[in-house]
Amino acid sequence: MGTEIVLKRVLEEMAVSKGISVAAFAVRCGMKRTNLHNLLHRGELTKRDEVAGARTRIRSELLKLGVNRSDVFNAAQVPSKKEKIEAGPFENEEWRNEMLSQEALDYFKLEADPFERSAVRGPEDIFWTANMKSVRDAIKKAIARRSFLAVWGQVGAGKTLLWQDVSTRLDDNVAVVKPVMLERESLSVSHLQDAFIYDLKALRSDYTERTRSSREAKDRQIRDLLHLHDREGKTVVLLLEEAHAIPRRTLRALKRLHEMQVGWSSPLAIILLGQPELNDVWGDLTVREVTRRCRLIELPCLRAPELRAYLKFKFERVGMALDKIISDDGMKAMADRLKAGAPALQVNNLMTLAMNRAAEIKSGQVNGELIYSL
Repeated sequence: MGTEIVLKRVLEEMAVSKGISVAAFAVRCGMKRTNLHNLLHRGELTKRDEVAGARTRIRSELLKLGVNRSDVFNAAQVPSKKEKIEAGPFENEEWRNEMLSQEALDYFKLEADPFERSAVRGPEDIFWTANMKSVRDAIKKAIARRSFLAVWGQVGAGKTLLWQDVSTRLDDNVAVVKPVMLERESLSVSHLQDAFIYDLKALRSDYTERTRSSREAKDRQIRDLLHLHDREGKTVVLLLEEAHAIPRRTLRALKRLHEMQVGWSSPLAIILLGQPELNDVWGDLTVREVTRRCRLIELPCLRAPELRAYLKFKFERVGMALDKIISDDGMKAMADRLKAGAPALQVNNLMTLAMNRAAEIKSGQVNGELIYSL
């Protein structure tokens, strides 16, 4: 059995308990992810990181997160496979996204892949947990009250599906501004201004003013457009997906945008959707003017007690009974491996991987032995 430093296990536990990934922790410490990876697996730091005081920064960030351990740089035994299972699936690289093979579709007599993205064609194809309904209601209320809300969750937890459901139910009195710039890391205040003016002008055939050029003129034009919508009883919603990647300067501008008030209230609702790194932003004092005005909520992962109902639902949507696919001991093994909770995407990946392997070895059903072997 090899060795690794205690910090690796601490960060694995943190990924489950706090939703903070290794990549996110590296950012907090001002390190490259590859350099932190080498430290975790080989106990080695680059000379530059040593000189820059990386060990001190790591201990400082752990203290901020409530972890006070003096042994984080000590060697520790590499955890067994069972111990890795206990730590949860979020960093399990073996469960990469894999398509259900044609061999598996034929073997299990499936007409379609229940986990492919195109399988969700409407809200009736979404498995609604109590947590998802609660977060969906929070988004609806934030829009109705024109407030500022941020939602974070693991990749594949269902944030985009939630917004799709909410957006399709919005009435004509709600206008949505949604920047389409693909590189969120480069989304500047100027880009945000352009998106606002472009989307709000597109909704009004009676508004013919050209887009202004200077930043001050653009801000005034945004204010005028917001007030125009408000006078007609309409609410404007700014939706920012992948919000964890947005530059801090742009985030700070959102506070001032939300404060373009009409009388005592804002004419604007702002909804942020992001990955666990968005949760990290709330500990960054450079954006405290935003975080103290924006409510932050988590979209939790699927829990083990919800697992059978989720898979039953997914297979019923393609006309197949769950017990034709997976045995009782297979379900118990799934629940055991995912007992720390996992986003739906991770459940899909594990089930797809198991079905592909079951088809290869002609095992009949997905069973517990097969699940534990992955």
